[in-house]
Amino acid sequence: MKQIKITIATLALFLSVGAVQSVLAQTPPIPCSPTVLNPKCDNCVCNSGLPEGCTETSRTMLIYSTNPNCLATVYYRLRKCEYPAVCYPNKCQIIIDSVVVDPWESDCVQCEVTTTTDMKAFLAQIERQILMHGAYYGGCGYLPASPTSSYNYVMGKPACWKKTTSLYHYSLTDSVYISKYEPCDLNICCISSYCMTINEYGTFNIVKVGPEACPEEYDCALISGCAPSMDVCKP
Repeated sequence: MKQIKITIATLALFLSVGAVQSVLAQTPPIPCSPTVLNPKCDNCVCNSGLPEGCTETSRTMLIYSTNPNCLATVYYRLRKCEYPAVCYPNKCQIIIDSVVVDPWESDCVQCEVTTTTDMKAFLAQIERQILMHGAYYGGCGYLPASPTSSYNYVMGKPACWKKTTSLYHYSLTDSVYISKYEPCDLNICCISSYCMTINEYGTFNIVKVGPEACPEEYDCALISGCAPSMDVCKP
């Protein structure tokens, strides 16, 4: 079962990498323009509570990344707000909540996410794979991407992250630990706008605007219990 999970995650990454390479060589058949966002900090993506007029579903996805190398389970939500809701109406919102590295799932894959730079690169691959393979159906109502449509998303992720490690199994000869990357404060985040199309050859074109920090001024080091912290929003 572990090998099957790794194979599936590796295939998803292969498709993602192939899409990136193909985008550089081809002009997408459909213009794709993400919305320039004015972050709504009070009631929208940066708020862990569900805004009025919105529905959401919780999801998990096994994701394999390279550079940094890691196989992990990502916990995220798909949120959709219907007009006249003020929270990005009629756009699919994706909120990343946490990332768990379980040694029983990852088998021999070592997670090399240790620095802020690693975490930024890791989350960038997570976002792309969710958009390509995990952002359909549910409340968003999108079918898998087709050559005749463009899809707009709002992506929210916490700005300040910390890594915690807990003992999962202990014996005289072996100790197994579970690592969890989790936000220090869900209400401090950054928001990106994405547009995605796919052509008749299966080539994805993903265009991103942002991220925009919300609130504009914050300091991860000042959050209690968030040391050492990884700030993934600031350049």
